[in-house]
Amino acid sequence: MAYIRTFVAIKLEEPVRRKAGELTRRWSDVGAKVNWVSAANMHLTLKFLGDVEDREVPEVCKTVQQVVADHDPFVVELAGAGAFPATDRPRTLWLGVGEGGDELSELAVALDDALHEIGYAAESRRFHGHLTLGRVRDPQGQQAELQRRVEKASDFSAGMSQVNEVMVFSSVLERDGPQYGVLSTARLGV
Repeated sequence: MAYIRTFVAIKLEEPVRRKAGELTRRWSDVGAKVNWVSAANMHLTLKFLGDVEDREVPEVCKTVQQVVADHDPFVVELAGAGAFPATDRPRTLWLGVGEGGDELSELAVALDDALHEIGYAAESRRFHGHLTLGRVRDPQGQQAELQRRVEKASDFSAGMSQVNEVMVFSSVLERDGPQYGVLSTARLGV
């Protein structure tokens, strides 16, 4: 039996990814060990499924298609840097979602519900739309500097991105970072 590491996400428009990438380059000299997300791989995850049997992928794609068809296209703004679990203990560095956050949350919840109906675990936490910029592997004593930089970028905006489609992606973990492949694309409002 073959498995495909799978997630459902929105690929952001290139100008937004480029501007978010500029922020990561400004932060990259802090001295902490951080796995930065390349601008080419930046996306808004709606649902991480993990390892999916390859024979189940078509049903996942069909379910996503059905859910997405019931939602109209919208615009999201990527703005406001933050960190999980908190800025003074950063493990994940991110940009939040301003405008379009409600629509994004509604879409994520609808996908979670529909995918749960076909056997995937429901999310235990409330959806918090964000663009992951990097994962802190070892702060190397730089927590205070990371916190300062994140807080300084609390009003940073990477701009607006039109959301017309949702993609089901495969993810293969490579030495240089994950490689994503598109398994299917579902257009909103069709």
